Amino acid sequence: MHTPAFLQRHRRAAIAIVGVIAALLLAAILILSFGWSHLRQPLERQMSRQWGRPVTIGAIHRIDHSIFSPVLRIGNVRIPQPAWVGGGDMIVVREANVHLSLLPMLLGRARPSAIEVDGLSIALVRRDALHANWKNIPGGNGAGGGSLQRLIVRHGVLTLDDRKRDHILTATIAADDKGLRVAGRGMLAGNPSTIALSGPAPVGRGPWPFRLDYRSAIANGILVGRADRPLDIGHFDARATAWGDDLAHLDLLVEAGLPGTQAVRLTADVHHDRPDWAIRNLQMRLGRSNLSGDVAIRKVDERTKVDGTIVSTGLDFDDLASNAGLARAAAKRRQLGPRLFPDTAIHLEHMRSTDGVIRFDIKRLLFKQPSTFRAIRGTLTLDHGVLTAQPLVATLATGQLTGLARVRHPSGTPELTLDLRVTGARLEAMLGDTASGTMAAHIDVVGRGRTVRAAIGHASGSIGVVGRDGAVNRRAALLLGSDAGRALFEDKSDKAALRCIVAHFVAHDGIATALPLLLDTDVSRTVGKGDIDLATERVALTLSGQPKLDHAVRLHIPILVEGTLSDPKIVPQDVPRTVGTVFKLIGRALGGKHEDPAPDADCDRLAALALR
Repeated sequence: MHTPAFLQRHRRAAIAIVGVIAALLLAAILILSFGWSHLRQPLERQMSRQWGRPVTIGAIHRIDHSIFSPVLRIGNVRIPQPAWVGGGDMIVVREANVHLSLLPMLLGRARPSAIEVDGLSIALVRRDALHANWKNIPGGNGAGGGSLQRLIVRHGVLTLDDRKRDHILTATIAADDKGLRVAGRGMLAGNPSTIALSGPAPVGRGPWPFRLDYRSAIANGILVGRADRPLDIGHFDARATAWGDDLAHLDLLVEAGLPGTQAVRLTADVHHDRPDWAIRNLQMRLGRSNLSGDVAIRKVDERTKVDGTIVSTGLDFDDLASNAGLARAAAKRRQLGPRLFPDTAIHLEHMRSTDGVIRFDIKRLLFKQPSTFRAIRGTLTLDHGVLTAQPLVATLATGQLTGLARVRHPSGTPELTLDLRVTGARLEAMLGDTASGTMAAHIDVVGRGRTVRAAIGHASGSIGVVGRDGAVNRRAALLLGSDAGRALFEDKSDKAALRCIVAHFVAHDGIATALPLLLDTDVSRTVGKGDIDLATERVALTLSGQPKLDHAVRLHIPILVEGTLSDPKIVPQDVPRTVGTVFKLIGRALGGKHEDPAPDADCDRLAALALR
């Protein structure tokens, strides 16, 4: 290619480019020298579009005489509150001196090198989950610094009126070459509080160390960390320490949906990379319980994804309830009496946009009253409103409970599914000296309700408990087998061989019917019939027995089992009230028709049916 010809063909383009640059430079010089006040209205229109409401600027004028480093004084900038607040200003800047550089402005980027603010007011307001004036702030990425080399703020005030969290405060804002300081007082749920934020001057592009300290009677927190850039609250690493009288009160500050609990103290390493969080080395003391672990929280396709591991060397479930919650539970127990099934809430409305996996290992369960449960571990999986605990393994005093528990609640009323098996257990662990032997159980039920108790109260399915190869009190076995003659002369410490205990209930809409209820020993065979109302836990069973020994003096006195699952009562039906009546019954038994001893029950078949 011939160079002169190439230059000639592109001469007009070069002249045009040079002309545009010259025009831009001339326009910039004219604006820098004379025309700053003409930018006020265009700037107001632009900011009004960004904020969605009319922004006003009182004045803009130049206060220096440098062409390449102009200084503007901007006065009385007002950004009003959203309409739902009902009036007032969200941000007011009384006066600000802004130092600019010419070259970035020629390239379309206004990058101040210094800002001096005298009189700043920021009023944050929230009414409910949908109305918070800090949502969708234009350019609100939380990062400061950049090209800024100096920031001065005098007479700054920050106020918060958060009615959703019952939180108000008023704080001063000050910044100079020594650093940034925010300090103030307020009220959290009716309790006096203080806040303090400090860090170096939020200028430049490098990491920005900070310390946030919040104190009140119910919730306290200290966050010491380093943001990726000055004021970049979306990207930081920090060490967190928090304590309070209730985890729900700490949630007033962090808004993570935490439940009410006993007094709490925790430490953790926190990493935030908006919108994701990682909590590592969590150590929590909750009442007399302790928890440790790691949790990662991510945002994926508008859903929250949680993945974590929690370990405890001691957990009391009562520590997972606040004092108010424990008081309500105690009042309900006084009203309804003791209950076997817990009143634990299982509704998941507040978690329908959350999915995740939590692995847990509670190495020791703590109870105020004796319990057969010792430890529990498993994996919780939440997926679009379905919460599943599987595998679920609970260590008992003897044996273990395994299986799954699932709550389906994508909409409507929650559905609870329990498919649990007990293996390797012993009867004496539950019944003490009354009976001994191996024990197994299978619970396979489905019911709907907003609590465990309500769902079981409407459950359908089967419940089976089997005891084998042990011993029972001989006198009790003879009485249950209607062999009253022998029972009168038995020592109360004598034992009878236990062939099997089979309690098989088939449930339909909360009514569990015995099919069958059997106690089979070497001296008697007792069969039960009747129902248990799972909603009220009321028991209505009738036991009738047959002796297995020859020449038994049989008294036909059925036994009623009444009361509740927590407090059953065994009541003989038609109990003789006088000695004469007793002898009459014995006489009738001796003179009546002889009945053959009862045969052994088919324990293997009945046990298999109950446990299938």
